[in-house]
Amino acid sequence: MEAGSLLSKRIGNVQLSIDSITRQMNQNQADSERLKSTLSKLISYQMAFDQYKKRCLEPELSPDMWRGALSKDFDRFRQNEVQNRFYSLSNDQLDVIIVQLRQAITSASLSINDLQGSLHTHRVRLDTLIELRRKESTRT
Repeated sequence: MEAGSLLSKRIGNVQLSIDSITRQMNQNQADSERLKSTLSKLISYQMAFDQYKKRCLEPELSPDMWRGALSKDFDRFRQNEVQNRFYSLSNDQLDVIIVQLRQAITSASLSINDLQGSLHTHRVRLDTLIELRRKESTRT
């Protein structure tokens, strides 16, 4: 196989790699933006949950309104079941999801950085091959 033809084939392969890396990097960037948007929304939902946590105990039952064992059972239920589940959703479950989203964002950022490095390496390689082909074509 002729040197110019071999160089052209290698240039084509490097260009295909650059295209593939660019597509992958664009997808990772889009995923990262989607994750960041989701994280922002979840944080605002968590803040809203925190603001309305006290409403689990509303309306407050005064001694004049309702008395007896059922009123105490109802208050305990609101505190132990409703408020605790609300707290669990707000603090435990959302916290776990927020941590997972932050880890996914970090992972996507690291992947983007790796892809940018790989892209740079491939572009340098492409420039080198193009320069070699140019020199080869001027020799003949």
